[in-house]
Amino acid sequence: MSSTKNTKESINTLFFNMLNVESDKKIKPSELKAKYESEEFQGQLEAILKKLATKREKKFKLVDPNAPKRPKSAYIIFTMENRDKVKEENPEAKSPEIMKILGAKWNSLNEKERKPYQKKAEKDAGRYKKESDKYEVPTDEELAELDVNKKRLARKSKSDKPKKEKDPNAPKRPCSSYIFFSKEMRPKVKAENSEMKAKEIVTELGNLWKTTYADEKKRTKWVKMAEQDKARYEEEMKAYEEENPDKKRKRSKSKEEKEKKEEEEEEEKPVENDDEEEEEMELVEVEEEEEEEEKPKKEEKKKKEKKEKKEKKEKKRKSKEQ
Repeated sequence: MSSTKNTKESINTLFFNMLNVESDKKIKPSELKAKYESEEFQGQLEAILKKLATKREKKFKLVDPNAPKRPKSAYIIFTMENRDKVKEENPEAKSPEIMKILGAKWNSLNEKERKPYQKKAEKDAGRYKKESDKYEVPTDEELAELDVNKKRLARKSKSDKPKKEKDPNAPKRPCSSYIFFSKEMRPKVKAENSEMKAKEIVTELGNLWKTTYADEKKRTKWVKMAEQDKARYEEEMKAYEEENPDKKRKRSKSKEEKEKKEEEEEEEKPVENDDEEEEEMELVEVEEEEEEEEKPKKEEKKKKEKKEKKEKKEKKRKSKEQ
């Protein structure tokens, strides 16, 4: 029941086949009510609704780095050969825009111009077939022993573990300098790029942080704010741990030393932990909510403008008739 079409079909099947009702057949409301309230029907309905509510799990695939590389299509070969040229011609264009330009260029080619790329694609398909015929596919057990899959399996097992419930009374984790920067600069970026969506604004903020504000001196303001927030968190956490001894953080000396070393050596990243990611996502959600709220206003404005235009035309028409 992964699609809307399948969902509709299931409901239709339930209401017509299970109730033994034909679409063109007339049935008394009392009969329909009795069939609907029957245990058999309610059981079927509950089973379908449960099935619809259950999320389908994605099949976890093990990576085989030694497997023959899949063949490239004529279009992919064309984009690989022309990407750098298009990038030079459009230095300010971003990746999606470059792909659009390449797509338009490919569509403008005639059969004769496409032939060299098609020949290369055919040659690559032949190469893939030869390699695949010779290649012995390893078992899942053998693939699981590879380093690349060990890491992926470790991540999967970690993500499968149920997350610990957060205490709503616990102090809010400190924000990084990048989060403070984002909060302050977001309205400005949004005002300058009104056509941008929430996620695009986040990307633009990240680019500004890495380029325009890469210098430590320019970041001083937000770094100080982050330091103050960290001090606030430590103070609140100390009081919280005194009130809740069972919630006290378990930290070994080696971990503390490691964290201190990382703080000194590691360059500050835009998003450093889960809480900051959540903070960032909250900001995105706020942006998206604002966009949704603005939609009816924009539609109302368009309707109003349309109505005013219509009224003006009507007035002109009446004045001409007079």
